[in-house]
Amino acid sequence: MTTTYITGHRNKVAGAGSVVADRIAGDVHVYNQKTYQGPEPTDEKEAYRIYCSVLANIAKNLPLQGLDMQSSDATADAEALRIADVYIEMDTTARTVDEEDSGDKWAPLRVLDAVVANRRVVLLGDPGAGKSMFVNHLMLRLADHIASGESGAVNGLPSWPDTEANCLPVPVVLRDFNARLGSDVQKAEPRHLWDFICDWLTKKNMDFMRNPIERALETGTAIVLLDGLDEVPGSDRRSLVRDAVQEFSKRYGNCRFVVTCRVLSYQPPGNDSDGDLRLNPGLFGDGYELAPFDDDRIDAFIDLWYGTLLRLGRVNNERASAHPGRMKEAVHAKPDVRRIAANPLLLTVMALVHTHKGELPEARALLYEQAVDVLLYLWDQGKSDTGAKGRMSEVLAKAGCNESDLKEVLSEVAYDAHIAAPEDREEEVADVSKFDLLQALRVLHPTDSLDWAEELVSAIQQRAGLLIERRPDIYAFPHRTFQEYLVGCHLSRGSGFGMRASERATEGDFWRIVIILSVGRLMHLAGDRDKIHALLAELCPQRAPADEADWRRAWLAGECILEAGVSRLSRGAQGSELYERVRDRLRILIEEAHLSVTERSDAGSVLGRLGDPRFSSKQARESNWITIPACKVVMGAQKTDSNAKNYDSDAQDRESPVHRVQLGEYTIGKYPVTVCEYREFVEDGGYRNKELWKWGGWEEFGEPEDWEKQKNYPNRPVTGVSWYEAVAYAKWAGCRLPTEAEWERAARGPGVNKWPWGEKVPNPTLLNFDVSNIGSPTPVGIYPDGASSDGCMDMAGNAWEWCSSLYEPYPYNADDGREDMEGSDSEGRVLRGGSCNFSGRGARCAYRGSSSYLRRACSGFRVVASPFSSSLNSDLGARSAPTLM
Repeated sequence: MTTTYITGHRNKVAGAGSVVADRIAGDVHVYNQKTYQGPEPTDEKEAYRIYCSVLANIAKNLPLQGLDMQSSDATADAEALRIADVYIEMDTTARTVDEEDSGDKWAPLRVLDAVVANRRVVLLGDPGAGKSMFVNHLMLRLADHIASGESGAVNGLPSWPDTEANCLPVPVVLRDFNARLGSDVQKAEPRHLWDFICDWLTKKNMDFMRNPIERALETGTAIVLLDGLDEVPGSDRRSLVRDAVQEFSKRYGNCRFVVTCRVLSYQPPGNDSDGDLRLNPGLFGDGYELAPFDDDRIDAFIDLWYGTLLRLGRVNNERASAHPGRMKEAVHAKPDVRRIAANPLLLTVMALVHTHKGELPEARALLYEQAVDVLLYLWDQGKSDTGAKGRMSEVLAKAGCNESDLKEVLSEVAYDAHIAAPEDREEEVADVSKFDLLQALRVLHPTDSLDWAEELVSAIQQRAGLLIERRPDIYAFPHRTFQEYLVGCHLSRGSGFGMRASERATEGDFWRIVIILSVGRLMHLAGDRDKIHALLAELCPQRAPADEADWRRAWLAGECILEAGVSRLSRGAQGSELYERVRDRLRILIEEAHLSVTERSDAGSVLGRLGDPRFSSKQARESNWITIPACKVVMGAQKTDSNAKNYDSDAQDRESPVHRVQLGEYTIGKYPVTVCEYREFVEDGGYRNKELWKWGGWEEFGEPEDWEKQKNYPNRPVTGVSWYEAVAYAKWAGCRLPTEAEWERAARGPGVNKWPWGEKVPNPTLLNFDVSNIGSPTPVGIYPDGASSDGCMDMAGNAWEWCSSLYEPYPYNADDGREDMEGSDSEGRVLRGGSCNFSGRGARCAYRGSSSYLRRACSGFRVVASPFSSSLNSDLGARSAPTLM
């Protein structure tokens, strides 16, 4: 019989995105294997096709085996769900200029564009954020392109340069690299990674690719994909792997490199006890964090999910047409569920649950509980031809057990794996040996039968998706979040939960999500408030925190309250007292600048969702004002004379001449207007009240940009508002916008400070600006060291702030028409203070920004507490003509 080779044949199944046919009749050697099983290639061109076809088959299926109803059953003959079926283009949290908007609007930087623009890049993200999904998508598309033999642009990678269309992917799972790295290795060298790549090729029966890959590395025509820098156990080993990556990247300096890591692991020294995992910024930059899915991406994924299920015959036409709309409605109707859906992994879990349940639970613990049930039991039942429970349930019945018994044992297995060894306290999915699994399961049988346990493990492997055999006799949960939920289930059982969980909290991020999920289970499945109250009392005792660990426990307490639900947990005297204690502790954490800026920002966001006490009552808001006494304010900056008192090397022509302006006493907001404050305006019908819009703009606007997203962060400055919207809010609140002179005086104080805090060069501990690499506004007031001398917060960075003034040349004169609220000017109105995406130069007190009246990314405002007036002159107090310096 003639042997047929299929190398460049494109899969005819719509959306499959692979060059290799799935099922070929007859005696055919195909490359649709994760390990090559054919003869030696006849030439290098065929070697490339074989190698890339194997890569495409490694990458093509969804990385979560458990989310595919067919893929873990070795006997299944159905087509698997593939990355290309449901892949949604992802963004980073960084911003770039939107070229389609005349260069004036900032847009999210796509993750693919970040990789294209940087030959070495670190991609950061929380568990399930899509790091591995993107790496697999990139590998699939590049490998598919090479294997197909096509020329031109790479399909599915719209911004990938045509000149690098044949860039050869070289995948490295860093967890596996560490396992191969000998324990005697003390110093990392480039050869260590190269030896691992060669060893991997041998295991895949592709030794014929050693020379081609080495040549691609030498010539810079390869892209090395290093997945899971954080998934290496032990700080010493992680440092060694980090160094190996750096040495390899220096050795092959012309190649592209993509490294993935979890956000909290990629922190500077001092933020955790495991040392510095960061790669050299000179080689890899500071990294790009993957952004959560927005509403459009969530909806697009749901449509793709059900469209794919319909095409594969998993659902009928009726369900495929009705369920997407129902799931979208469920996601967007419940804030907690909407937040979960922003995570690609959890959205996939939700889609799986919704497919089988027809509805979604609001609480995360309930969602995981149902997902575990689907992966263990509904999946099993769905494969029974008779409609009765499948093989796994039948095996359990032999021992007089049921699904609950199995789940309890698996949660104990997950717990033991989580704490298996002192060094193994990182963020990887833990390995579970077959021996340990058998020993745990056999206790369910009346006679401790090992044969019965073997049968059950076989059934789990063949008929369930909650445990996957990673290697022979080594199992793991399909993703760390499933492991963490099951660990939380075990932790929450029995007595002494509060003390036990609080002790685990001292061990860092490794236990953080476990504790949060255990609280969710206790509230939403068991209804046990007492255990949660006991935990909160341990995490946030009445005594003041003594160290950073105590502050982190207080932050964790806030997250636990959110997980349980504020309204549910704060009922009764004890719950109410604990709720207020935690809120006040988090307020102090912010105001006294405890923890790192990143942690403080996250803790501040938790406080916002709990109900920030700085804005939750009228009495609290009355303290959020700063009175500025009557004075002469120095305005502007100049660099004409380096010996002059007001010399500023960063000064621009628009900021000169330096001059003084007399101002009367006024009161200005301590903070920019926050989302929670602006939300009251929206809900009070501010956009429907035309009396608030006499200066125009009302017919053009609805809610602020990204309003649904902004509402999830109540104590951030409201952004994406036009000058008209800022004016309307101010009038609604009985206030007005500050003039340019008032804003500058509040920012720089009575002297001539270059920045609100003085002359110290900006750094990420003082403000949120481009160097901070945060990419979005942060909760107000988390930079107390960056306050002005009068106590005004966030006047540098975070968000641009609208002033009432028309943008006119200096010197400033309130009587020359620039404070005419009905005036018009081609330069628009003044914006001050810089933003989270702008430079420290733009955060100077003298920097003058301007924009048209319309919305601008990161544009917000603060108000002056004096009655609104169409003529501001009477509100400004006595002034003299500008006095030139």
